Amino acid sequence: MIHVLLDSSIYRGDPLRRRLAFATLTGLCEKELVVLHVPTMVKREFTTNLVLEAEAILVEAVRSLNRLRRFGGPHKERGFVEASWKELQTFKGRYGQYSALSFDAWLRKTNAIEHKVRPECLADVLDQYFEGELPFRTIKSEKIFPTHLFARS
Repeated sequence: MIHVLLDSSIYRGDPLRRRLAFATLTGLCEKELVVLHVPTMVKREFTTNLVLEAEAILVEAVRSLNRLRRFGGPHKERGFVEASWKELQTFKGRYGQYSALSFDAWLRKTNAIEHKVRPECLADVLDQYFEGELPFRTIKSEKIFPTHLFARS
């Protein structure tokens, strides 16, 4: 049995998991030849990114249609633009939620095992993060975290 754990950057490279690599992984997981492991932090990072991207695209679409509404145009087309603008307003929140739910559905399809990060592991993860040890690439700065998270001696 092969066990696989993917970083969120791999999921972001093919967010809909349609390319051959993900299709193959999905098939192997369904046949129980591969076990996919997904830490909750990876899932949360990926799904949060999906939601943010979907919301950003929707915001831009609403802005674009709003600009188009100001141009006027033939009556039939103006009605279409207005109806589309109103409809897109209702997508806010819902579309991003769909993105996250679709990932959950894929995890169920692949029989993925979700792993919660245990509180006792957090100190080790943060040490590795700030020191740039694997799986992290570079040394990080604690400036990216709010200062109230760090106890001062």
